[in-house]
Amino acid sequence: MKLLKAVAMVESGMDQRKVNRRGEGYSVGVMQVHSSWFPVLKKEGFDVERLKRDACYNVLVGAWILRKHIDEAGGVIWKGVGRYNAKSRLKQLRYVRKVMLALKSGSLRKRG
Repeated sequence: MKLLKAVAMVESGMDQRKVNRRGEGYSVGVMQVHSSWFPVLKKEGFDVERLKRDACYNVLVGAWILRKHIDEAGGVIWKGVGRYNAKSRLKQLRYVRKVMLALKSGSLRKRG
């Protein structure tokens, strides 16, 4: 649970209204779920429209995506965390560091 909160803090500052448009596609909600996931999520039975408006559902979907990345990383949690955010190894390492800092700082409360 703390790991999910740390990811959410790094991704959006716990802000469900956050939409990030960078390059192709966009990311939405607390867990900043990227639109490239929408076809997969629909196929798996997730409601993409609800993902955009419901913070709890957004976290549920983000947790499902994070689990997929951890599984693809052979169960190595921190590798999966890095893959949640980036494809390049360097960006993954930077992201993991941010999440670790969020965990260690104890600043897992909503910003603002």
